[in-house]
Amino acid sequence: MTESPNPKAFISYSWDNEDHKKWVKALAARLRSDGINVILDRWSVNPGGQLPEFMERAVRDNDYVLIVCTPNYKDKSNNRAGGVGYEGDIMTAEVLVYGNDEKFIPLQRLGEWETCAPSWLLGKYRIDFRGEPYSEDTYTELLEFLFGRREKAPQLGKPKALTQASQSLVVRSSKEDKDFALWLSLQLINEGYAVWSDLLNPEPGEFTEAMIEESIRNKAFKYLFVLSNTSNADSGILKELRFAYEMMQNKRLAGFVVPLQVSEIDEKDLNILLQGTSPIDFSLGWSKGIHDLLGYLEQNNTPKDLEFTPSRTTDIWRLQNDPNKGVTSESEELISNWFPITLPEFIYIHQLQRSPLDTSPIREESLPFPALLRGNFLFSFANSNDFVDKLGASLSITSTKEVAVKEFLDGNYDQSSSQDLSWNVIVELLNMAWGNFFSTTKLAKYIMANNRECFYFLNRFSEKSDNKSYFMSMDGRRSYRYLVGKHKSSFWHFGIQGKAVLYPEPVFVVKSHVLFSNDGMTIWPSKDRLHTARRSWCKNWWNAEWRDRLMASLAFLATSENQIDLSAGTGVYLGVSTLPSVFASPVSYLSSRDLENLQNEDVEELIDEDDTVDEYIELDDEI
Repeated sequence: MTESPNPKAFISYSWDNEDHKKWVKALAARLRSDGINVILDRWSVNPGGQLPEFMERAVRDNDYVLIVCTPNYKDKSNNRAGGVGYEGDIMTAEVLVYGNDEKFIPLQRLGEWETCAPSWLLGKYRIDFRGEPYSEDTYTELLEFLFGRREKAPQLGKPKALTQASQSLVVRSSKEDKDFALWLSLQLINEGYAVWSDLLNPEPGEFTEAMIEESIRNKAFKYLFVLSNTSNADSGILKELRFAYEMMQNKRLAGFVVPLQVSEIDEKDLNILLQGTSPIDFSLGWSKGIHDLLGYLEQNNTPKDLEFTPSRTTDIWRLQNDPNKGVTSESEELISNWFPITLPEFIYIHQLQRSPLDTSPIREESLPFPALLRGNFLFSFANSNDFVDKLGASLSITSTKEVAVKEFLDGNYDQSSSQDLSWNVIVELLNMAWGNFFSTTKLAKYIMANNRECFYFLNRFSEKSDNKSYFMSMDGRRSYRYLVGKHKSSFWHFGIQGKAVLYPEPVFVVKSHVLFSNDGMTIWPSKDRLHTARRSWCKNWWNAEWRDRLMASLAFLATSENQIDLSAGTGVYLGVSTLPSVFASPVSYLSSRDLENLQNEDVEELIDEDDTVDEYIELDDEI
């Protein structure tokens, strides 16, 4: 950026309280004293002045816009409420049309970035103005950026020799738990911890009992014992555990032995050495277990080693595993959860004119078709006739630009535009159309923990009230799946959550969920209870079960053959295929589970009635 004698900057902020307004005013005054021509509403708008006109000129005519981010600012911007919401529309429209991202500088004032930044700013670099007072280095960084004098990176020097820590995490398990132990070792190396395990050596058979005890005595900072039903009864590994406990007691090393529980074991069945301990629990999920373990290691100041990095993990993995193991030369089709979208041919950019006396926001959800408001522009796949008498008395469409969707996504429509924001506009319109469609179906809406919408099937949703949905399986046979079922006194409900993506092709990525209720309709309010039930009740659902229920769900929602038509305007539809994208692989991989299934393919598995949720039935005859 070039230097400017007196850059002009407008400050966008929310009137949270008097202290916040005073803080903004003080920052503006300080910037002006240092040569920045700051524009502030309380200095520039007189009583009776037109606020919308001031906001539009302030965003358009200044070199920079400083955005003071607080949780209240985020709420107003995301909900397009008041002056903040109006300014947000103007700013995002400027970025979309002119591609001038660096004009808008976020200042993080209160809270974490995710809680104070509007959605359109989340990916932008911000300057941290938190603290009372804020850091002088922070202020200097802002000042130098506004004057185009940002600090340059220093000259590269020579790399220093890596240091090596002498203490390691010793990971030990029974032979049956070696897959978990190897995964755990590589995860810890990824996090920078030095790990010793016989599994990390390409020839583990060379390790004797004496060598392992020597490693525990001289190398271990912590001894991580993988506790399972197998290791709990393995005399060899228990003898080693006893050695580690004796060393912990003799050297008074509190917390030296760390049990990691990977399967459910009754307290009364535990080896006497482990009774009364509090293992780190991996039985409810490896991801939760590793999260808890890493927190424990950090809390106990466990040393790291600069030589143990993700690259080291890759080297170890390649050394131990033959990449051709389990690979066959037969081709294989891989089924995804991507469902292709047929986009409309055109998108319309409607320019709006608002009454000067009206600053009330437009609620996009109140419009008849998916439409996105950005500043004075309304983006939609619907033409202007679809919005006649739908925008309110104070707002009207003055002109409309018809743009081919392909050109819009390329950023080529007679303006210097931001391709990223063009893609965001299309994605938001697709997601709106998805949500609007489900409001016309028999499915109910549930808000997930990540605040995304999931739509689930209610009890007796099907025409015959049997909770079945019929679909064509991937091998071409007519089949069905239950999408609601009963387990003891409660109901489970299959649900789906869709999110549009445009790369590498336009698709809805559809995720599956299972929710639970007591009455077949109202989902349990406790997220923890839902999580526990899902792990317990769906433990026998493998990939094929989830895949077939997903396909059965979309087949039920189909409005034409193999397609869901999402309304986007009068006579305009987005076509969503009910058949997933299939990827061809020139080779196949046989996992240990595949090999086991091949060996037992003629054996019928009996499942206890209390554990089964439903059964999968393929229908060879017409129904």
